[in-house]
Amino acid sequence: MIASIVVLVTLAVIALSRQEVSGDDGSDLQISAAVEVYHAAGGNKPGNVISQDIMARNPRVQITQWSPLQMEGRRGNTSLLLAFAGRTGPDIFYNEFSSLRKNVSQGFCIPLNEFIGDDLDGNGQIDPHEAKWPYWNQLPEISRFCATVDGKVYGIPYEAPIIQGIAYRRDLFRRAGLPDKPPKDWDEFWFYCKKLTDAGRKVPGARLARGQHGFAIPVSGWRWLQWLWAAGGEPLMQGKTNPRTGKIHWFTEYETKFIDPQTGESLALFPSDWRATVAREPGQRLLDFFHKLCWQKWIRHPSTGESIDVMPGDVAKGSVVDPATGELVHFEPGQVTVGATRIALGEEVAFSEMFRLGEVAMVMCELHQLQGREVPPENLGFFAIPPIDESQKPVVSFHDHFLSMGPELGGPDKKVHREIAWQVMSRIGGPEGRTLSQRHKAEQGYARFMTPTQLRTAGLEEYIDQIPPHWRSRYEEVLSNYHAEPFMGYWTPVESQIRHKVLDLLTRDPEFDYIAALKRVEEGANAGIMFGLPEQTLRRYRPWVYSGVATGGLFFIIGMIVVIRRYIAPAQAQEGTVQGVHARLVPWLMLAPAVLLIILWQYYPLARGTVMAFEDYRIVGPTSWVGVDNFVNVLVNRDFYIFCARTVKYVVLSLGLTFVTPIILAILLSEVPRDKTFWRTIYFLPQISSGLVILFIWKLLYNPTEYGLLNQILLAMNHLALPIAFLIKIILLAGYGITLAVLARIGFGRDHETTSRAVWTTTLSLGLLGYLVAQVVTWCLPETAGGGGFIWPFTAEVFSWCLVLKMMFASDREGLRPVRWLAALTFGAFFAQQLTIRSASGVWLSAALPLGGIVGQLLALVVMPVIAAIRLGDGLVSGRRRMLMWLVGGLLILRFGYASFDHGFHLAVMQVIQVVGMWLIQPFNFEAQNWLGSTRWAMIAVILPGMWQGAGMGSLIYLAALKTVDDASYEAAEIDGAGIWHKLCHITIPYLKPLIIINFIGAFISTFQTMENIFAMTGGGPGDETMVLSLAIWYEAFTFLRFGIATSMAWIMGVVLIGFTLYQLRILRRVEFRAAGD
Repeated sequence: MIASIVVLVTLAVIALSRQEVSGDDGSDLQISAAVEVYHAAGGNKPGNVISQDIMARNPRVQITQWSPLQMEGRRGNTSLLLAFAGRTGPDIFYNEFSSLRKNVSQGFCIPLNEFIGDDLDGNGQIDPHEAKWPYWNQLPEISRFCATVDGKVYGIPYEAPIIQGIAYRRDLFRRAGLPDKPPKDWDEFWFYCKKLTDAGRKVPGARLARGQHGFAIPVSGWRWLQWLWAAGGEPLMQGKTNPRTGKIHWFTEYETKFIDPQTGESLALFPSDWRATVAREPGQRLLDFFHKLCWQKWIRHPSTGESIDVMPGDVAKGSVVDPATGELVHFEPGQVTVGATRIALGEEVAFSEMFRLGEVAMVMCELHQLQGREVPPENLGFFAIPPIDESQKPVVSFHDHFLSMGPELGGPDKKVHREIAWQVMSRIGGPEGRTLSQRHKAEQGYARFMTPTQLRTAGLEEYIDQIPPHWRSRYEEVLSNYHAEPFMGYWTPVESQIRHKVLDLLTRDPEFDYIAALKRVEEGANAGIMFGLPEQTLRRYRPWVYSGVATGGLFFIIGMIVVIRRYIAPAQAQEGTVQGVHARLVPWLMLAPAVLLIILWQYYPLARGTVMAFEDYRIVGPTSWVGVDNFVNVLVNRDFYIFCARTVKYVVLSLGLTFVTPIILAILLSEVPRDKTFWRTIYFLPQISSGLVILFIWKLLYNPTEYGLLNQILLAMNHLALPIAFLIKIILLAGYGITLAVLARIGFGRDHETTSRAVWTTTLSLGLLGYLVAQVVTWCLPETAGGGGFIWPFTAEVFSWCLVLKMMFASDREGLRPVRWLAALTFGAFFAQQLTIRSASGVWLSAALPLGGIVGQLLALVVMPVIAAIRLGDGLVSGRRRMLMWLVGGLLILRFGYASFDHGFHLAVMQVIQVVGMWLIQPFNFEAQNWLGSTRWAMIAVILPGMWQGAGMGSLIYLAALKTVDDASYEAAEIDGAGIWHKLCHITIPYLKPLIIINFIGAFISTFQTMENIFAMTGGGPGDETMVLSLAIWYEAFTFLRFGIATSMAWIMGVVLIGFTLYQLRILRRVEFRAAGD
C-alpha cells in the first residue's frame, strides 16, 4: 500500500508542478522559450534583447529559458518532441523549415490566426487583404506557403533568412596560389580542392595527423540537397494532370502558379501527385562527383606541381600521361594522393575545429554560422554552391525557420499567455528582430557576409563596401536561384536514409554501389515513407493481413489459455477454520500493491500498445483508427526484412560470443590449479563498472585513427622482422588448416549409424567450414567476379550437397526431417538466385547451353533433392544406395565442371594459391581500421563490450553449477581412460545442460530486445549494418513519431518470441532444482 500511495503522491506533484497561473490574480505570467529564442547568458542577441525589454515593461512577465535534453547521434529533433509528449515542452519553440508541417500534423503547434488573420475566402492562404499582422505580406512567398496549412498559420519566420553555401579560408587560398573568387563549376571546384590539399603538411593543433585538405565533404542529407540543386535536380516534384488534355505536368515543390506550359491555364485547383526524384540523372551525377572527391587518385607533376588524375592502370604501371602537355610522368606509389576531402560527419564541432585550424580550406555552412568559426573575419570568404556546368546557376539554400507556439498555450484560459508569447515572437520575427540581428552581426565584423539588401534594410549602408565584389555583383543572380528543403510529406526519414544508406557508405567504401543505394532510397520514399502507401496497395494486402492478424491472435489466446490451465492446479474442497481463511487471504493482500503496480506499468502498456498497433497514434493531436494498415506498411517495406536479417545476424553473433564465453571461462577457471580467487576477481571486475563507462572505454579502443589502441597493435605488427612475421603467418595458416580439417572430419565423417544429433553437428560444421573458406577466398579475390560473385552461392550449394550425402547414411530418419527441409530450402534459394541473375543479365542461355549446363543444373538443383528427400524415408538397399551415390557424384562433377567453365573456378583457385603464397613471404601490411564505421567490423565491435562486461558474472553462475558435478564421475572416467575432451562432452556438459538451456532461452529473447550498445556506439550505422529491429522500432516511435508502425513491428517481433517463451516455460516445469550434494 505504501508503494501505491508514493506513486499517487508523485503523480499529483508532477501534475501540480505543470500548472501555471493565469495572471488574473496578479501573480506572475510565466512563458518558457526555447534556447534558440531566449538564452539566459546569450548577451545581446535579438531574442534576449526583446525578451528582456518585454520583462522590463511588464514586471509580471517572466520569460525563462527552456533547454532540451541532448542525445548524441539522434536522428531528428527527438528531445523537443518527447518533451511535448510529456507536456514539458516550451511555449515558444524553434521549428525547422522541413519539420513544421509534420509537427503540425502531430499537434505540436497551435494556430496563430488570431494574431495574423483568417482565411476568409477559403483558398487555404492568408491573402494580403486578410492579414492583421502588417509584416505578413512582406515575408517571402515560400515562407508564407510553408507556414500555412488549410488556412491556419502555425509559424512566423525567425530573424533573418537562412542562407547556406560554402565558407573558405582566404589565407589558405592565397598560400595555394588561388584567386579570391569562387569556382565557376564542379571541374574547377575539383581543381581548387587538389590545389588546397597537402596530406603531408603538419597542421598545428590538429588532433589527427591528416594534413590539409581542400573540402570537408558533408554526409548530412540536407547539405547534400544543395549540391543536387546545383546539378539541376530536385528532391521532390509534384505532378498536375490537365483534365482537358490528359497530360501530366511536373512542377517544383514551391511552385504556386501551376501554369500549363501548353495551354497557359492554371492547374492550381487540381490535386498533386507527389514523387521523390533524388535518384534521377542529376542525383547520380552528384554521387559520381562526391565519389571523385573522396576516392579519385592523383599526383603532382614533379616539375610544375600541377595535379594530374591517375587511373588504376596508371598506378599499376607507375606512370601517367599529362593531359596538358602529353608528357609521360613517372611516379612512385607513395606519391599518389587519394581524394581531396576530409569527411565531416555532420558534427558542427568537428566542422568548426577543422576549419579553424586549417585542416580544411572549405566547409559548408550558413552565413550566420560564420560568427562561430573563430576565424578572423579578414580570412573568411563565402560563395554559393558552384553549378555542375555552364547550363546551371550557382545555388544557395535560402529559407526561413519558424517560431511557433507549443500546445500548452492552447485553450481560452491561456489567452493572456498567448498574447505575451506573440509579443515575443512578432518582435523577433518582425522588422525589429531582423534589424537587431543584422546590427549584431555587423558589430562583430561579419557585415561582409550579409547581402546588400539586408544592410540597407538595417540602415547599415556604410558596410556595403565590405562585401566581396563577387558576392555583391552576383548575389541577385544567386538569390534568384534559391531553393528550400522539402516541406511536403515526411522528408525526415528520407533525409536520414540518404545519409546513412548512401553518403555514409560512399565516404567509407570506394567499391560501394551508391547509385543502386540511391535508387532504393527513392523507391522506398515513393512506396509509402513520405506520403503513405497508395490506397490500391492497402486494399490489395488488407485481406491477407487481416487473416494473419486474426490467426495470430487466435493462436496467442489459445496458447495463453493452455499455459494458464497448465499452471493452475484444480481446486479441491477442504474443511478449514477462520485462521485458515486468514492465512490464505493475508498473502493476497500483501501482494496486492505489487500486482497493481505490475498491471499498471506492464500489462496496461501492453494492452494499450495492442490498440495502438491499429491506430495512427498522435501524442498530442487526434488519433484515428486505421485497422491493419500499419501492419501492411511494415510488411511491404523492404527495410523491415533488412532489419530482421540484421537482427538474426546480431543474435547469432551475440549468442556465439556472449553466451558461450562464460561457459568456457567457467570450465577454465574451475581447472586453475592456484590463485582461483584472484582470476575470478579479475574477470568479474568489469561487471561492477557502469555500462556507460564501459562503452566509452571501448569507443576509445575503437578510435579509427592510428592513435587508437587496437590500431596501434595492428600497425605495430607491420614493423616486425620478416622472419618473425613469416613464423606468425605460418602459425596462423596452420591453425586455419587444422580448423578446416577438424570441421571437414566432423562434416564428412562416413558413419553409417549416424544419429540426428550427429547430423545436426554435421550441419553446423559444414556451415562454419563453408563460411571460413568463403572468407579467405573473398579476401584473396577482392576485385574479381569470383570473390564477390559466385563464392557465396557456390558455398551454399556445396553445403546443401554435403547435407544430402550425409542424409543418405543416417539411421535416425525422424531426426533428419528438419535437415531435409534445410537442404531443400538451400537448393531452392540458390536456384532462385542464379535464375534471377541470369535472367537480369540476359546471358542465361549463352552461358548454359555450351555444356548443356542448364540440364545439369536443373538436375542438380531441382530433381536430385526431390529424389533424395523421397527416397531417404524408405529403407534403401545397399545396391540402390550405391547407384544413387554414383548418380549424385556424376551430377556433382557436371556441376563443378560447369562452375569452372562459367566462373573460371580453376583460375580462381590458382589465384588464391598465388595470393596466399605472396602473403607468406611479405611483411604485414595492416592499415588502421574503422572498427565502428566498417560494415565488416561494426557488428562484432558493438558486441565485444557486452561480452567483456558480462563474461565474469556468467562464469560465476556456471562455476556454482559445476560444484554439483560428482567428483566420482570424473574419477571413474579417468580410470576408463577418458581424456579432457571426453570428460567435457560426457560429464561436464550433461550436468550443465539444464542451466544452459534455461539461460539460452532467456539470453535469446533478451538479445532480440537489446539495442543500448548499438544505439550508443553506432546508432544503427554504418548504413543499416547494425540496425537491429529493436533499434528500428525506437527510431520509428521516438524520432519519426510513427507509433502505430513501431508498435506493429514490435508485435511482429513479439509473436516470434512468444514461441520461445512458451518453450522456456515448458522446460522450467521439467527442471528439478536441488542443492549441491543432495
